[in-house]
Amino acid sequence: MELIDKKDHDMRKIITYKFDVKKEDKMSNKDPNAIRFRQIIPSVCASLVGLPFGLMLGWPSPTNPILMDADSPIPITMDQSAMIAGFLMIGNALGTPFCRKIFFGTKFGIIVGITLITSGWILMWQAQNIFWLLGSRLLVGFGNAYGYGQLKIYIQDTCDEDLGIILIKLTNLYVLLGIIIIFSFGPFIDFRQTSVVCLLISFIVFFVLLLLPFQGNTRVTKQVSLLSLFKDKTVRIVFLKFNVLVFCQQFTGAPATIIYTQILFRESHCSYPQYLAIAYAIVLFICNVIGIFLILVFNKRKILLISTFSVILTVLIHILILYFNVNNVYWSYTSAVVLFLFIIVHSLGLGSVPVTLIPDLFPVSYRDCVMHVYVMFHSLLALLITKIFQILLTKYDVKTPFYLFLCISSFAFIFIYFFMCVETRTEVTCNKKNDKIKIDINT
Repeated sequence: MELIDKKDHDMRKIITYKFDVKKEDKMSNKDPNAIRFRQIIPSVCASLVGLPFGLMLGWPSPTNPILMDADSPIPITMDQSAMIAGFLMIGNALGTPFCRKIFFGTKFGIIVGITLITSGWILMWQAQNIFWLLGSRLLVGFGNAYGYGQLKIYIQDTCDEDLGIILIKLTNLYVLLGIIIIFSFGPFIDFRQTSVVCLLISFIVFFVLLLLPFQGNTRVTKQVSLLSLFKDKTVRIVFLKFNVLVFCQQFTGAPATIIYTQILFRESHCSYPQYLAIAYAIVLFICNVIGIFLILVFNKRKILLISTFSVILTVLIHILILYFNVNNVYWSYTSAVVLFLFIIVHSLGLGSVPVTLIPDLFPVSYRDCVMHVYVMFHSLLALLITKIFQILLTKYDVKTPFYLFLCISSFAFIFIYFFMCVETRTEVTCNKKNDKIKIDINT
């Protein structure tokens, strides 16, 4: 905008405002698809930070059997395996409170996260005893929690709002892809070689993240504290119900079966447990991809009820198969088929829906706070169920943990049916041009 001073014949000062609209015209002439493409590429590259974390998340399944062998470079016991697995989630929980802190930009924050993750893999490569393993898992978990928080802000700053929501949902797929990758080579090479491969992948991701464009405009939303949340009676009740649902999500068995996939198939007397573990991870990945879009189409409460009932059914069938020793008497893959059905029905509902309920259940000002609590509670519950699974598996037999899963999933079905009623949120927008009111109802 320019100010042009003039004087008329009466010596009065005239100010003319001249507006420059060339820049706006130039932006309006740009191809919308090209603009969206420039938003997608940096976001996809930034999301690669989840890949090395996925490698570490899936690390126990192929590596624990190797470390528990007699000729292990770092001998561990079955009891210690659960503790080692859990330290990743402890790191994830510890890093979550800091994940929204921005010091030198979100790109720098993501790089700090991948630096910690890479340092964790270096520690794993050079590990000399169990304490090195614990430190490695803790570092990777902390780096992921901080880096993922920065990643979400980076995507929000880079993309249009509708596109950003989709891309943030897809970030979990990189973690699942990391699980598939380590399941595919981990059982077939030794402990050091596994660490080297994962370290190389982390280095590649690190250098890709260095090339990310900077994003300076951070969208800031006023957030409330956890204490304020508990002071609001209505929100407090919804918050407690939501956390009961998260408990049911974790204690119905999926996290433990991912950590002990190979051992679980081996103890069930299934042939080729290494290859079954790879297929299990691939099915988990595909179901999460489907679940992301399935949730947008159907009623979430119905999905939860169908998923939970199916989990009850598959867990019960799996217990009966193990009880009557069907794998040895008839077909060695019987329990494997049922476990695959279990992970499918769990992933399509109970495993993926709870986190998507946060926008439906809570006002905007509470959502970041609820998400932080969700991540921390989710991580600590994963740590707890992994340890309980290991104790039940070690002290008793392979079917005993599934009795627990059966009880929790039965409770979850009753709880969802009577207490989880997702309220309808109505958004009213006014169209000034046509003087009409548009009502958009999201359930």
